[in-house]
Amino acid sequence: MYRSLLDLMLSPPWPAPEDGPQLTPQWGEDARFLTLRFRTAGLDPKSIRVEVGPTAVSVSGYRTHEERVEARGYFRASSSMSAVRRTFGLPCLVVPGAASVRWRSEDELEVRLQKA
Repeated sequence: MYRSLLDLMLSPPWPAPEDGPQLTPQWGEDARFLTLRFRTAGLDPKSIRVEVGPTAVSVSGYRTHEERVEARGYFRASSSMSAVRRTFGLPCLVVPGAASVRWRSEDELEVRLQKA
Protein backbone atom coordinates (compact mmCIF):
# COMPACT_ATOMS: atom_id res chain seq x y z
CA MET A 1 0.00 0.00 0.00
CA TYR A 2 1.29 3.46 -0.88
CA ARG A 3 0.94 6.53 1.32
CA SER A 4 0.05 9.86 -0.21
CA LEU A 5 1.74 13.14 0.63
CA LEU A 6 -1.39 14.13 2.57
CA ASP A 7 -1.11 10.95 4.66
CA LEU A 8 2.49 11.80 5.50
CA MET A 9 1.61 15.39 6.42
CA LEU A 10 -1.21 14.32 8.74
CA SER A 11 0.71 11.54 10.48
CA PRO A 12 2.38 12.36 13.81
CA PRO A 13 6.07 13.29 13.61
CA TRP A 14 8.74 10.80 14.56
CA PRO A 15 9.67 11.08 18.22
CA ALA A 16 12.98 12.75 18.92
CA PRO A 17 15.59 10.50 20.54
CA GLU A 18 15.78 10.82 24.31
CA ASP A 19 19.56 11.05 24.53
CA GLY A 20 19.97 14.14 26.68
CA PRO A 21 18.90 15.41 30.05
CA GLN A 22 15.26 16.38 30.29
CA LEU A 23 15.62 18.56 33.41
CA THR A 24 12.72 16.88 35.17
CA PRO A 25 12.42 18.29 38.70
CA GLN A 26 11.96 16.49 41.99
CA TRP A 27 9.67 18.62 44.14
CA GLY A 28 9.86 19.14 47.89
CA GLU A 29 7.76 21.46 50.02
CA ASP A 30 7.50 22.57 53.62
CA ALA A 31 5.66 25.42 55.38
CA ARG A 32 8.00 28.21 54.14
CA PHE A 33 9.96 26.85 51.17
CA LEU A 34 9.50 25.05 47.87
CA THR A 35 12.54 23.02 46.73
CA LEU A 36 13.25 21.75 43.21
CA ARG A 37 16.13 19.41 42.31
CA PHE A 38 17.32 18.85 38.74
CA ARG A 39 19.70 16.23 37.30
CA THR A 40 21.96 18.02 34.81
CA ALA A 41 24.15 15.13 33.61
CA GLY A 42 25.66 15.92 30.22
CA LEU A 43 25.15 19.69 30.41
CA ASP A 44 28.00 22.16 30.75
CA PRO A 45 27.77 23.46 34.37
CA LYS A 46 28.80 26.96 33.25
CA SER A 47 25.86 27.09 30.83
CA ILE A 48 23.10 26.44 33.39
CA ARG A 49 20.73 29.39 33.79
CA VAL A 50 17.87 29.60 36.29
CA GLU A 51 15.19 32.28 36.00
CA VAL A 52 12.66 32.65 38.82
CA GLY A 53 9.36 34.50 38.55
CA PRO A 54 6.52 34.72 41.06
CA THR A 55 4.61 31.85 39.38
CA ALA A 56 7.21 29.92 37.32
CA VAL A 57 10.83 28.70 37.19
CA SER A 58 12.85 28.29 33.98
CA VAL A 59 16.03 26.21 33.74
CA SER A 60 18.20 26.08 30.63
CA GLY A 61 21.61 24.85 29.55
CA TYR A 62 23.56 23.36 26.65
CA ARG A 63 26.18 20.77 25.89
CA THR A 64 28.82 20.56 23.20
CA HIS A 65 30.68 17.66 21.67
CA GLU A 66 33.82 17.94 19.55
CA GLU A 67 35.76 15.15 17.89
CA ARG A 68 39.00 15.29 15.88
CA VAL A 69 40.60 12.36 14.13
CA GLU A 70 43.93 12.76 12.36
CA ALA A 71 45.97 10.17 10.54
CA ARG A 72 48.41 10.19 7.67
CA GLY A 73 46.58 11.68 4.70
CA TYR A 74 43.32 11.83 6.62
CA PHE A 75 41.63 14.43 8.79
CA ARG A 76 38.11 14.53 10.17
CA ALA A 77 36.52 16.97 12.60
CA SER A 78 32.96 17.10 13.85
CA SER A 79 31.16 19.12 16.45
CA SER A 80 27.64 19.36 17.74
CA MET A 81 25.71 21.46 20.21
CA SER A 82 22.34 20.83 21.81
CA ALA A 83 20.33 22.94 24.20
CA VAL A 84 17.46 22.33 26.57
CA ARG A 85 15.09 24.79 28.27
CA ARG A 86 12.22 23.89 30.57
CA THR A 87 9.70 26.12 32.34
CA PHE A 88 7.64 24.88 35.27
CA GLY A 89 4.57 26.50 36.77
CA LEU A 90 4.66 26.69 40.55
CA PRO A 91 1.82 25.54 42.83
CA CYS A 92 2.00 28.75 44.88
CA LEU A 93 3.41 32.28 44.68
CA VAL A 94 7.09 32.69 45.56
CA VAL A 95 9.42 35.63 46.23
CA PRO A 96 11.76 35.76 43.18
CA GLY A 97 14.47 37.82 44.94
CA ALA A 98 14.79 35.31 47.78
CA ALA A 99 15.56 32.28 45.59
CA SER A 100 18.79 30.38 46.18
CA VAL A 101 20.56 28.05 43.76
CA ARG A 102 23.29 25.60 44.74
CA TRP A 103 24.97 22.47 43.45
CA ARG A 104 24.23 19.43 45.65
CA SER A 105 26.64 17.27 43.67
CA GLU A 106 28.50 17.44 40.37
CA ASP A 107 25.32 16.93 38.33
CA GLU A 108 22.46 17.83 40.71
CA LEU A 109 21.18 21.40 40.99
CA GLU A 110 18.91 22.56 43.82
CA VAL A 111 16.65 25.63 43.59
CA ARG A 112 15.11 26.76 46.90
CA LEU A 113 12.20 29.19 46.68
CA GLN A 114 10.60 31.13 49.54
CA LYS A 115 6.81 31.09 49.52
CA ALA A 116 5.08 34.47 49.37
